[in-house]
Amino acid sequence: WVSGLPREVSSQINSAAVDVLGGRVIVDIANSPIGRALNLPTAIANLQVQLSPPAPGPTPPPAVMGGDDYVTSAGDITAAPLKDIEICSFGFSATDGAGSPVSLSAGHCDPGNSASVYLPNRDDIRASTPVGDFTTSSVGGGDGLDYSVIALNDAGVAAGLDQPTVRGANGTALTITGTASPVVGAPVCKSGQASSFTCGLVAADRVETQLFLGDGDSRTVRGFASTACTLAGDSGGAIVTGTLALGITSGSNSGGAPSCGEANLALAQYGGTASLGIPVDAVTAATGTTVRTS
Repeated sequence: WVSGLPREVSSQINSAAVDVLGGRVIVDIANSPIGRALNLPTAIANLQVQLSPPAPGPTPPPAVMGGDDYVTSAGDITAAPLKDIEICSFGFSATDGAGSPVSLSAGHCDPGNSASVYLPNRDDIRASTPVGDFTTSSVGGGDGLDYSVIALNDAGVAAGLDQPTVRGANGTALTITGTASPVVGAPVCKSGQASSFTCGLVAADRVETQLFLGDGDSRTVRGFASTACTLAGDSGGAIVTGTLALGITSGSNSGGAPSCGEANLALAQYGGTASLGIPVDAVTAATGTTVRTS
């Protein structure tokens, strides 16, 4: 149906996903005059429409934002073996207690030793640009959260990581306007480097599960569950409901899948994809940070 629409119309449709638990199709459409006027197929009996911000105007978005990837290593990245270089996703732009720019991400992305965070150079990973350092992280501590705080340097600020933006559908920039708490049934979308922008619903507002780390250790982590698909590398990325910051991606039952399409097919008989999010309000309370908003 989408491919048969004129290009100026089909460009307003960001994504579509199957809500296995609710037995319906979720279509994410740009909140624009064309998007709001779309006539959706009547053949789909059970359909939910959610409106997202349209593509940005003439002002170019930041080069890097929440949902984009970073690499890190416990040691000097210029000499680190490739197997020791980790890849994760930036979450939300924030400020610390002193007003300095930071980025929020997942705690299990921090390899320790006050590791540096780099924008990846895809031609030569060891020549990647440092944009900050982990200053705080926690995985399944007393509060059961999975979070990290990355203090940004001048290069990180210059790249745009101090702006209240998250990578939206089709590479657009979604501007964060506030924060929210997870509510069962609420529409959510997550932004991450591996699977880009995928959407679903909050399936449970409070869950507790075991998060298995790279060294084989496991930690008890508490958060909320959504049906949005996430893959390996999406960890630390931003979870939003509309334009509100909702949480940080921690893990999922589809992390090892090659794509969300294959994950949806393989997991449909088990209830579909499920992702664990760490509530952003709990992260900011634990770290003394404040999410940047427009």
